[in-house]
Amino acid sequence: MARAAAPRSIRRELLWVLLTSVAVTWVATTVVSYLDTRHEIDELLDAHLAQSASLLIARAGYDWDEIVEHAPQLHRYGRGVAFQLWEKGTVLRLHSANAPNARFSDGNEGFSNVVVDGVRWRVFSAWNDKRRYLVQVGEPLKPRDEIVATMAKNMLFPLLIALPALGLVIWFGINRATRPLQVLNRQVAHRAPDNLAALQLASAPAEVAPLVSSLNRLFERVRYESVYPGVDVVYYGNQSRLEYDFVVAPGADPRQIAWTFEGAESLSVASGGDLVVATGAGELSWKK
Repeated sequence: MARAAAPRSIRRELLWVLLTSVAVTWVATTVVSYLDTRHEIDELLDAHLAQSASLLIARAGYDWDEIVEHAPQLHRYGRGVAFQLWEKGTVLRLHSANAPNARFSDGNEGFSNVVVDGVRWRVFSAWNDKRRYLVQVGEPLKPRDEIVATMAKNMLFPLLIALPALGLVIWFGINRATRPLQVLNRQVAHRAPDNLAALQLASAPAEVAPLVSSLNRLFERVRYESVYPGVDVVYYGNQSRLEYDFVVAPGADPRQIAWTFEGAESLSVASGGDLVVATGAGELSWKK
C-alpha cells in the first residue's frame, strides 16, 4: 500500500523561496562587484606598472656604463615588482633581483600576460624616445587574485551570518501572517458535528476571508445523499431557521418520499400552504 504524500507546508515553501531569493541576489551582487573590483584593481596596478616604466625610461642613458647589473632590494614589499632594462632589446643592462635574465615578454609595447618558471606575470613594455632602451616592468598576478578574492570573501562572509538570522525573522513573520489559518484550523477541528454556526474570525486577512466565507456557506448547506433511492436531502440555514430541500435525481420516483409524525394529534394545511402538525406540546409548522 502506497504511503500518502506528506502535505505541503506553505510556511516552509515561503521560507525557502525568500531565503533562496536573498541568497541568489546577494551572490549575484557579489559576482558583479567582484568583476568590477577586479577591473578597477587591474587598472590601478597597470597604471602603477606604466608609471614605473616611465620613470625608468626617463633615467635611461644616464651613466649606464657604470651601473651594476642587479639593482639592490630596498624594501621587503618591493619584491613584488620586477623590472628589466634592455639595450636595443637584446643586451640586458639592468634588472631587479627578482627578475629573470631572459626577457619578460616578447612584446615590445604595452601590456601582456606571461608565465615565467610557472609564475604568471603582468608585464608592461615600452621603449625610450630614441628606441635604444626597452624597459619591461612586471608584477606577479597572484597578489591581484588574492586581493580580489579577499574582498569577495569579505562580501560573502556576512551572508553566512545574516542568512540564518534573516531566516528566523522571516519564519517569525510567516508564522504571524498565517496565524489566522491556524486559528481557523482549530475552530474547525474542535467543532461538534451538529454545530453549523458561522465561523467567527476577527480581523481575517484578505487572503483568508474568502475561505471563511466559503466554509460558512458550506455550514449553511449540508447535503445527505440517498436518503431514498435517487433522492438526496439538503439542509441549510435561513435566518436562524433550519430548512431542507429534497433533491430528486432524474428517473427517481418522488412518491417514495414520506414522513411519519409520532405523537401528532392532527395534520392540516394552513392558508399559506404550510403544513401544521398539532401535538400535545403545541403546533409545529413546516413551511411551504
